[in-house]
Amino acid sequence: MLAIYPEHQEAVYREQVQLLGDNPNVAPTWEQISKMNYLDRVLKEVMRLNPTPGVLRVLSEDLDLGDYKLPKGCTLYLLVYSLHRDPDFWSHPNEFYPDHFLPEESSSRPKSAYIPFLQGLRSCPGKLYGVITMKILISTAIRMFRFETDMKFEQIKYKYSFLIEMVEGYHVRISRRKIAN
Repeated sequence: MLAIYPEHQEAVYREQVQLLGDNPNVAPTWEQISKMNYLDRVLKEVMRLNPTPGVLRVLSEDLDLGDYKLPKGCTLYLLVYSLHRDPDFWSHPNEFYPDHFLPEESSSRPKSAYIPFLQGLRSCPGKLYGVITMKILISTAIRMFRFETDMKFEQIKYKYSFLIEMVEGYHVRISRRKIAN
C-alpha cells in the first residue's frame, strides 16, 4: 500500500525520521514505537482491507439476534472481509484511508467493527508481538528503502484462501534511500 500511495509512504517516512533519525540501524525503543501514530493508522488500514477472509465459530449457547435465533451447536461463519468494508462503519469502505483510525473516527464505530486479530477468548495471543514486529520492520525498511509500483488500488484482484492474496502478486520496485552521514 505504501508503494501504491507515495504520499502515505512519505508521511510514514517523515514520522520515522522525526522519531529515530534516518539511520536504519537505529532500533526504536518501546517509547518510540508507542509514538508511531501515523504508521499505526496505516498498518490498521492495511489489516482492515486485507484481513483473514472469515472465521468459523460453533455456538456454545443459543444466540438471539432479534429477527434471528441461532441454536447452540450452530456453526457461524463470520465474514471479516465484509465487516471491514461495511459502509455502516467505514466512511470510505473500499478505499485505502488511514484516517479511519483517527480518534474521532474510531470513537464513532463499535469496537467489534474492526477485528483483524478477532476478539474475546479466541483472539490472537500474538497480537501485540505482531504489531510491534510490523512497526519495527516497516520503520527500518522505510528508512532504508523507497517503494514504488505501477499497480493501482482499484485494479487489484484478490484470491481467497486462509488469507487474502493479490492474484497478480506484489510488483514493487525497491530502491535504497540516500542516508545522510
